[in-house]
Formats: sequence, C-alpha cells, structure tokens
Amino acid sequence: MFTGLAFLGLSLGLDSFAVGIGLGAAAPEASRHRWRLACAFGLCDGLASFLGSLAGMDAVRSFAEASDWLGPIAVAVYGLFVLCL
Repeated sequence: MFTGLAFLGLSLGLDSFAVGIGLGAAAPEASRHRWRLACAFGLCDGLASFLGSLAGMDAVRSFAEASDWLGPIAVAVYGLFVLCL
C-alpha cells in the first residue's frame, strides 16, 4: 500500500521537478527566490491533490455524462490560454 502511494506521489511531482530544473538552469543567480518558488510548487501540488480527493466519485458520476463534450472544450480553452501567454 505504501509503495504504491509513494510511487503515485513521486510520479505526480515529476512535473514540478522538471520545471524547477529548468528555472534553476535559466536563472541561477536568483537564489533568494528558491524557497518561495519551492513553497509555491508544493502548495499547488498539495492543493490539487486535496481538491481532487474532495471531488470524490459523486462529482465524477455527475460529470460523466458531460465528459464527451466538456473535455475537449477544457483542452481548447487551456490551449488558447497558453497561446495568449
């Protein structure tokens, strides 16, 4: 049980690790912002996991009927957001 949970936590944190490596390589002189950045990544990852666990199966069942059209719309909106950055 614990090894599966540890593997899940490790795999979910790899995206933050990759971004952290990229930011560290791009701006090595910004060492005073490292703790703030690490706390922001930790807070966002923890909050996403907490909110996901609160959603539960009831929310999944209620959105299951709309997932055929809601998923592509969400991906398109996110793609437009990224393009506008």
